[in-house]
This record gives sequence, structure tokens and C-alpha cells, in this order.
Amino acid sequence: MSGSPHQLSTALLIIMPVQSRMSSPPAEPARARIMTVAEGTVVDLPGRDPRLPTMYVVEKHPLVGLERRPNKIYVCLQDTTPAEMDKFYKFLADAPFPEGTNRGVSDAGYLKLLPGDYVFMRDVHGDGAPGNDSLQLWVTAHGLITRKHRKAIKDARNSALGPRKLRTPTKPVEQNGAYGEGLPWEADHRAVHVGTSERCYSLVHSYQSQRNLVGPSLGAKIAMDEPPSPHLLMREKIIKAPLEAGDERMCRSMKMQADATNLPRVGCPENYAYPMLQANFTGTKRADCLALPEMKADMGAFGGKHFDNKDCPAGVTSMMCYSDLYRSDSPGYFMVGDLGVAIELRGLIIISFCGLRFHGGFPPTAYPGKAPKKWSYRFVVVCYPPRAMMDGSAILSFAALPGGRFLYIPPEFIDPKFDDMPVASNIASWITSGWYLTSPAAFLEYYYRAMCQLNHHLSRQVPEKAKMRVDFEKLAQCFSLEDEHGDVIKPSFWELHPGSKIKSSEFGCTRQEAAAAWDALKTERGRYIPRVVHLQLQKNGSNAGTNIRKRKRTTGGENGQPKTKVAKTGSQVEGQGRTKDTRSQESDRYDADAQLSDDEAGCGHKHSGEYVHSPITFGRLASRHDPDSNFTFNPTFSFSAPNPTGVGDVEDPAAHDVLDGTDTASRVRTKSTTAAKRT
Repeated sequence: MSGSPHQLSTALLIIMPVQSRMSSPPAEPARARIMTVAEGTVVDLPGRDPRLPTMYVVEKHPLVGLERRPNKIYVCLQDTTPAEMDKFYKFLADAPFPEGTNRGVSDAGYLKLLPGDYVFMRDVHGDGAPGNDSLQLWVTAHGLITRKHRKAIKDARNSALGPRKLRTPTKPVEQNGAYGEGLPWEADHRAVHVGTSERCYSLVHSYQSQRNLVGPSLGAKIAMDEPPSPHLLMREKIIKAPLEAGDERMCRSMKMQADATNLPRVGCPENYAYPMLQANFTGTKRADCLALPEMKADMGAFGGKHFDNKDCPAGVTSMMCYSDLYRSDSPGYFMVGDLGVAIELRGLIIISFCGLRFHGGFPPTAYPGKAPKKWSYRFVVVCYPPRAMMDGSAILSFAALPGGRFLYIPPEFIDPKFDDMPVASNIASWITSGWYLTSPAAFLEYYYRAMCQLNHHLSRQVPEKAKMRVDFEKLAQCFSLEDEHGDVIKPSFWELHPGSKIKSSEFGCTRQEAAAAWDALKTERGRYIPRVVHLQLQKNGSNAGTNIRKRKRTTGGENGQPKTKVAKTGSQVEGQGRTKDTRSQESDRYDADAQLSDDEAGCGHKHSGEYVHSPITFGRLASRHDPDSNFTFNPTFSFSAPNPTGVGDVEDPAAHDVLDGTDTASRVRTKSTTAAKRT
């Protein structure tokens, strides 16, 4: 640039404001890295790996009120930058857990926690305010567990473990339909363990990751007409106990999410945090090098160091332990590797933490040199938050439909993110097309009545003892629409709705009388039509032949029961594989619409297309019922009989969009092709 100095300075004055507007604002000075917990005192832990977080003990914390009966409150620092977190994770993945004994934990420098202890984390790049700390783990104080709750947990433990004199270190074995000595919980065909974890059992729901499907676990399934067995009564007792004793003051956002997504509240109405529960059993081991391997044989992957990959990071896992040990036994420790902490499992212990952290335990062991007592057992119930259910992204198996099909509730019904998304489908339906085929009043009338039919079918699957009722007259007031003139229309009460016993004010008859009158009219008019009579004769002859063949197939079983059935959906070899070993399949892969198992086939019979359980079976189960128990079974869901032979694979949710396995387009093509051939 050339010119006089005055011209140059003028040009600079014009250019500089433009440059300042185009440039980014000056960056704020980087916040100083927090190097210590100013209000705390360092906990001296000799032998602790320096890569584990340093622990500080503080006298009080704004996030822990006195009503929570705190014992000690610890705060540790964490560098939350992605690079540092990834580096820390790789260290944790390779770091071995110490031996879960008093000496092993002390030598590794793990912090021993007691009931009433809390562990917070503070971001080294944060503002250092205690109110912004994140609660990572706490051990419920004994003072928060009331006498009523403690008794409930003890009753659940005693119910599952049974009398000491009948316990054995190993699982009971079934012989000729009867179980030998062992834990009552495991002496039942419903005790289906999780995968390779021989003594771990899902209590409520199970999750099939391949299908993203959630439903009652295999052991919790019952037929709609089946009374609860003692095993199911024990299951309910165990479900209720840890939830009543757990910490109910979770964060407000978890309550809102559970309410917005209609999370199934298992165990008690206040449970918005733990839709899944698992019971674990392990006997006391010898105090030698085989103790941990033997526990892993009982618990599989849950026995040693592991993390629960499908847990929700916003949720909390609560582990309740209430063992029945001999007085000289060492109870063992539970450890969380990410924090470098350990909790001795002596007495009633409830630990809350995130299952995505590395954690694991060490078995109870007998006094060195002594053999463990046969009755000495650790009893654990784990309440945990699966990510798919907490996020509302799972498919929920809700109810049975006619023909062996199931009604699923998909994420589009559950997750609030889908509330305003348009519904697109190439399937013709009355809801989408009916508006254009009739008047608004007639459309609304049909819509309301269809909801009555659907609600009646679903409500009949709820156990009768619950006395589930739907007020269809009030339901009519729940629907309205506007016609082309802007007038609001409401449907009229459907007097002849399903299940109705009242007489119609228009027709002067009940619903059943209307059906009988229609059948009488068909019979009266049809007897004059040769084609109708001919088809009826053919149908009667076909039914007679079918009944004869059925009677031939159902003979030859023991005690009047049918022979073991082989599923017709596969080959003979596949059918032979579905023996009692099927029960060892993991609950996380439970089959929502499985064929009859051999156990079920051996204790029941087919009648009129429905599965009827033998009274002998329930008589045998009821003999183990505890008469002192005042708990009753009240399942959240109930399922119909297994999928009948000949129905398509109802496990595939996509199969529910078709009729008899053929979509509408293919039906049209087939019809057109047939017509062409005839032409």
C-alpha cells in the first residue's frame, strides 16, 4: 500500500474494525487443573497402584444429608478427558483383582468400605464445588434398613435356601421327575440358569439382544390358567425384599424417564430404577487356591472380574447380599476395580454402583484347614438397569394374540422421541382408510368398538384373582373427533360389547342371545341351500377322521400322559436336541413363544388345541409350599399356551405385519397369476 502516512492511518482505521468482527473472540483462560480435594484428607493406602484414584475423606458433603446415616464420605479426582479416560480403561482391563481376603485386599491398597460409606468423583477440570461432584458408589447404612425390610430379606433368603439339613454344596439332581436334596429354589424345572452361569437365575425379565426383545424370564412364565407354584411364590418374595430395602431416593430424572416410558415397575410400585433382577447362589469353599475357580464354576462370568456391558450408564446396580454362613467362615469381599474399593460381605450388605465398572467378588471360605459346612451359602440378589429398557428402545412382549401370535410393544410406542414422528405404512388398514370410506360418526363408532374388543381380549389374560375390569361406558367418553363442520363427535356406549351381560336397549337381547339368534338364522336358511348342506357334511366327516388320528397319537405315555413330543419346526435331530438340557440355555435368550419342552410335555396333555397341565404336577409342587408364607403371586404379564404347530415363526416381529406368512402384495400377485392360468 502506497500513499501518505495520513492516508495509511486512515486505511488502517477502516480495516481494523472489520478484522476484529471477522476474528473469533478471545478464548477464556484455561481453568487450572484441580490437584487435590481442598476440604479433604488423603487416605493412606499402602501398596495402592498410583494409577488408581487417590481417596480423600471429608467430614460432610452437601449431597449426603444426615437422614442418610453416613459413616464416612470419600471424594476422589478423575481426569474426564477422552484420551485420559481411554488410557485409564486400558489399565483397568489388564489390572488383576486382588484375592478377596482380608490380607489380599490390604496388600493391594484397596479402600475397605463399610455400611454408610459414600464415594464421590470430582472432575479435575471442573470448578471444584462439592455440589457438582458425582456419586459413584454407596453402601446402604444399616440404620436405613428397617426391621420389617430386614425380616423380608431374611424370609426370602430362607425360602430360597431352605432348611439347613436339606442343603448340599451342589445343585439338586432330578431323577424320575423328583429332585434330591439341595436348595428349594433349584429343585424346580423353572430354575433356568443364565447361560454358562450354573447358579445364577433371572427373576423377572430377560433380554434377547439379537431381537432386542424383553419379556418375563423363562422361569417366570406361566400359562393363563396355571396356578402359581411354590417356586413362583419364592420368586415374588425375593423380588420384593431387596427393592424395599434399597435406596429409593434416586435422581429425579430417572423417575421422569420411568414415568414417560411406562417402565414396568417390578417388585413394588416405587421401583423406577431396577427392571431386572438376578439371584446368585454359591456355597462356601475351602480356603485354598481352588476357591475362586470353584466359585466361577457356579457363577460363570459373574464370578470373577467383569462388567455388565448392557447396563445403562445413567442407572445404578444394587447388589443385596445376605448370606447364611458358619460363624468361623470368612465372608469374602466384593470389589470395584475402577475405584479400588472393597466391601466385606458380612451380614446384610447392599451396595449400589454402576455395573459398567469392573467389579467382582471372592467366595466365602471356611476356616483354613477346615471343610466347609454343607449348608453354608452366600445368597445374592442383583437389581440392575438394562440400557434398552431404561432408554425405551427395547421391544416388549406384552400379550398373547389368537393363533399363537404375540402382541409386542415396540420402541415407537415407548420412547418419547417417536411421539411426533409420522407413521408410514404401505399396509391398508381401517384406521388409515376408513375415514374416507364412511362418515366421521361411523368411523369413530367403529374405532371405539375396536378398542373395546382389543381391551377385552387383553384384560382376560390378567389372572382372574386380580379382578381386572374395563369400564367400556367410560371408555366411550375418552374418544372424540371433529367432523367437516368443526362439530365434536363422541361415540355412544356399546351395550353389546365383549363380555357384556346387559340387555340392549335397542334390540332387547344380550350379547350371547344375539349370537344365538344369528346361529339360528344361519341354520334355518342354510338347510334350504344344497351347497351349504354339502359343505357341512364334508366338514363333519373331516372332523371325525381328525379325531381318530389324534386319539392314536396320544397313547403310549407313562401314567396316562402322552409321549414326549418332537417339535415339527425342525428335523428329528433338532427335536432330539430339545431335551432337559434346554433348561440350561441362558435366560437372556429365552424363547417367548417356544414349543412345549419335554418337561411340560411329560406333565400335561393336549385338549381341544389348548395345553392343560396335569394336576399331578401341581400336587407335587404344592407339597413343597411353605404354609407360613403370606406372600401371593401377582405377575405383571401372563402368556398363553405355547405356539401351536403349523403357525409361522412368531418370534420375528416382522411376521406380525403379514397374514399367514403372506403379505398383501404377494396375495394379489398369486390371485392374478391364478386367474391368468384359468384364462
